Amino acid sequence: TGAVCGFLNGWISTRWKIPSFIVTLGMLNMAAGAARVVSDNSTITGLPQSFVDFGNLIIGGFLPSIFLVAVLVIAAGWFGGDSVPGCVRTAVFPSPSAQQTESANGHSS
Repeated sequence: TGAVCGFLNGWISTRWKIPSFIVTLGMLNMAAGAARVVSDNSTITGLPQSFVDFGNLIIGGFLPSIFLVAVLVIAAGWFGGDSVPGCVRTAVFPSPSAQQTESANGHSS
């Protein structure tokens, strides 16, 4: 399902020249709506208590998921090299002329 949605996002983004961030947000809303329709808008109950406890765990006043996200972002920056600034610039300035202007201002990938 994820691969099909990703392919569809990429196809829509390249075919219709819509920024990928916007297409992804649209797909998120479509998937959330489909989940509501399929589940008849019901919530999941009866989760194991250990799962609930982990979700409510607070370490040093923060949720552990914040630390996990921070580690993943640092790892992506470390292993991604120059690709992270390039992706950010492409997401913010999707047109080639805006990218050239941004590069001329000293922001290179």
